[in-house]
Amino acid sequence: MISGKTVLLIEDNPDDAFLIDRTLRSYMRAHEYELVRASSMSEAEAYIDENREEIELILLDLDLPDTDDGRDSFAHVKRTAADVPVVIMTGADDNGMALEIIDKGAEDFTNKKLLRERPDLIRRSIEFAIRRHRLLSETRKKAEDLAERQDTLLSWLGGDYSVRK
Repeated sequence: MISGKTVLLIEDNPDDAFLIDRTLRSYMRAHEYELVRASSMSEAEAYIDENREEIELILLDLDLPDTDDGRDSFAHVKRTAADVPVVIMTGADDNGMALEIIDKGAEDFTNKKLLRERPDLIRRSIEFAIRRHRLLSETRKKAEDLAERQDTLLSWLGGDYSVRK
């Protein structure tokens, strides 16, 4: 394991998995990520259950043999790894479904057909998704801290002078 940072690729097509691996190999090494592949949703869920803390991002193919459709694939991943950013990769040209899945929490949606022509797209999707997810997590944490401080201040102003920890 490289630095404990993993990008989980959930992809059933070996040719697509090879192309993605080849496209990302130098990027992964440079950023100290390990690419791990699961070829089915059940394999991915088992991997996530055992290695959740190491997974930095999930690359998800929507057309998997053990899910009903793309929406079902995404729903499985979000139930299993709700706090992990997900980048969708598919060969389908369904922008409606892409937007629907983005609305449900996917970080990005990339068409696999573009990988050969524009390999930088997937690298940028990964980098932006990880950074955006970290920033949102930090912002949520700061908002929670601020709300807690505000509650303490309001309690003090209301006459409750006890110290809470």
